[in-house]
Amino acid sequence: MDQLSFFTSALDIFEEGVAYLHRLELELAETKITEAVEIDPALTNAEFYLEVIRRCGEWGLRNGAPPEYLFAARKEIFEQQRALGGTSPLFTEILKIITRNVQRNDELFTIDGSVADCQPFLHEAECVLRAGQYQPAYLMLLDLVEKSGADLPARYWGYLGDAAIAYNRRSRADTAYLHLLALAPQDVDWSTFRHQRLRDLFVETAHNNPSGAALYPLWAFNVWLHDALVVPEGFPLPLRLLIARENESTESMAEHERLQLFFLYVLKEEASIDASPDTAGRRQMQALAPQLFELFLRKKAGETV
Repeated sequence: MDQLSFFTSALDIFEEGVAYLHRLELELAETKITEAVEIDPALTNAEFYLEVIRRCGEWGLRNGAPPEYLFAARKEIFEQQRALGGTSPLFTEILKIITRNVQRNDELFTIDGSVADCQPFLHEAECVLRAGQYQPAYLMLLDLVEKSGADLPARYWGYLGDAAIAYNRRSRADTAYLHLLALAPQDVDWSTFRHQRLRDLFVETAHNNPSGAALYPLWAFNVWLHDALVVPEGFPLPLRLLIARENESTESMAEHERLQLFFLYVLKEEASIDASPDTAGRRQMQALAPQLFELFLRKKAGETV
C-alpha cells in the first residue's frame, strides 16, 4: 500500500507540473516535474517535458508574455518543419501549447474566428484541431474553406484533410489534400498531417531527390503517380489556377515553380471529363519537366512506373 501511494504521489506532482507547463508557468512546471523525478526517477516523459520547458523559455514563451512571442515561435516551428520535411514530438507539443494559450485570450480573435495580426494565418479551427477535438474541428474547417475557398492558406486545406481522416470522411480528406498539393504543398503542417501513405511517399521522394524547394512539387507528382489520392472528375481547382497563371513566363521560373505548374497540368488532365488528351497542355508539360512528362505518358498508357 505504501509503495502504491509512493508512486501515485510522484505521478500527481508530475501531472501538476505538466498542467503548469500548458499555462506557460515555466518555473512552477520545472519545479514540480523535477520534484516528481526526485521521488520516482523512472517517470515516463519527464525528460521530454523538461526539454519542452527549456525550449519554451528560449523562445520567451512565458505566462503573460506578449502574443507576438507565441506567433513568432509558431512561425519558426513551421519553417523548421518545412526544411526538415517532418516534425518532432517536441514541435508538436509546443504548437499545442501555443494554440492553447492563444485560445485563452478571447481578445486576440476577430469576429470570424481568425487571430488578428498573426502571421502566418491562425484560425480557431487550428486550435481545436491541435487539441484533438476532431469532430468540431472538421465542422469548423469545412465552414472555413467553403467561405474562403482558394484564398485560404493551403495549410488549412491540409487541416481539413487531417480532421476528415480522424472523423472518417475519406473522400473529403482526399479532396482537401488535393487542394493543399495544388495550392502549395510546401505549406503542409507535418505536426498534424495524418495521411500515412502521403507521408511515406514524401520520405521516398526525399530519399531519391535532393532537398530544397523542388522536393515538395515532386512529392505532389509522386502522390498522383502512385494513386495515393483520388482525383474527382471535374475537379475545378487546377484549371482555375492555370488560368490565373496563363500570362506568366515559364523561362524565368525557378525549378520548383516549373514543377508545381507541371503538377497543375497533370491534375487538370486527370480531372478532365474529356477523354481526349489536351495536346496544348501536354506540350507545356513536356517543356516544363521532360523527365516527369515521360513518366506521365507511361502511366497514362497503362505501363508500370
